[in-house]
Amino acid sequence: ALLATDLQGKLLVNRSPEPWITSDHPSVFYNQFMEWKRLAAGSTGTGCLGFQVFLPLSPRHCLHFYDGGVYGVGSRSANVVEVTALEDARALNLLQAINANECLYFGQGVAQEQCEELLRVASPFRLMDHMSIKKEPVAGEGVVRRSLLTASLADIRCRLALSFTRVLKKARGYDLGTAEVVNDSETLVLRNY
Repeated sequence: ALLATDLQGKLLVNRSPEPWITSDHPSVFYNQFMEWKRLAAGSTGTGCLGFQVFLPLSPRHCLHFYDGGVYGVGSRSANVVEVTALEDARALNLLQAINANECLYFGQGVAQEQCEELLRVASPFRLMDHMSIKKEPVAGEGVVRRSLLTASLADIRCRLALSFTRVLKKARGYDLGTAEVVNDSETLVLRNY
């Protein structure tokens, strides 16, 4: 997608004692920023403010693409981030368990019991419906004349916290505003205010 070309990327290198796992759906879309802002609508589209992608390459390597206007990841001058905290390794494994369709893949160094526990923790966050569709009436001078149908990907929201990722100070002040759809004669208009 062309909108994703402005994402920054870093290679995460796992130095923790727990190897990373992967799944049959390994590319995880996430948005820590919008989860923190408590945005109700889908926020993991490639053009969304705060968009992130995690793609494990091996038990010790993961690509992380992110919105550089929102996040600071590791050291500003380095393209590689060494992940040493066990909690970070487990958080990225949790994303794989949540996002998996049917299979988790892991190598030596990961016990079956670890994966079973991971699936237990992931269970409440797994999405049964990957698409959210809402139909809302649009009023024109007090009379409902038509409906607005919105569709968005359902977001994974598991309160992801990574010690090497921070929301930039300038991003904390972003005013997302509110939006409404109004009927302007025969035209539907999306108005931000």
